[in-house]
Amino acid sequence: MCGYEVSLFAQSGTWCTLFDPDTSALMELRNDIKYSRVYGPFGANINRKLACALFTAIFQDIDSALRDPPKAVSTFRFGHAETIMFVSTLLRLEDVLGTDNSPITGSMPFSRAQHRGFKTSVIAPFSTNLGIELYRDQRDQPFFRMLLNEQGVRLPECHDEFCSLGVLRNKLSDAIGCDFESVCRISSR
Repeated sequence: MCGYEVSLFAQSGTWCTLFDPDTSALMELRNDIKYSRVYGPFGANINRKLACALFTAIFQDIDSALRDPPKAVSTFRFGHAETIMFVSTLLRLEDVLGTDNSPITGSMPFSRAQHRGFKTSVIAPFSTNLGIELYRDQRDQPFFRMLLNEQGVRLPECHDEFCSLGVLRNKLSDAIGCDFESVCRISSR
């Protein structure tokens, strides 16, 4: 209830008073341990592949816009917070958002847990969103800027938030053009 109170009403005076800051942080950590396995980087290998169909479609839109540049174009895709968690896992955003990227466990020191890269409150809060802005430089070369919840994200491969589109294409080379049916196929034994 406390999380809803803060998210919906920007106040923490009712339900949140039941918890001290350390207890709230431990409850968030407990959820992050669960979600990091179910949707995130510390779960099954398939977690890094589930957003491949989405990125294949996004790059089809990008390539179309580069071939036949309109004055302005916007493409919107909608999903759930879990979709953003799979996307962040594919992009390895846990490497960008924190300083400790080891698997989250209940036995890790609290000081390390506070610096974890996988935090659902950062990656997938209410109304979570991911944006990819496409630009061209003076030499007509494409570059991009990625935004997570309206905040610029600098991928480790980039010098700043604005980066060559080739870097993103390289980073996602295994995902773009994936055969989603084979990724999700259950083999019979």
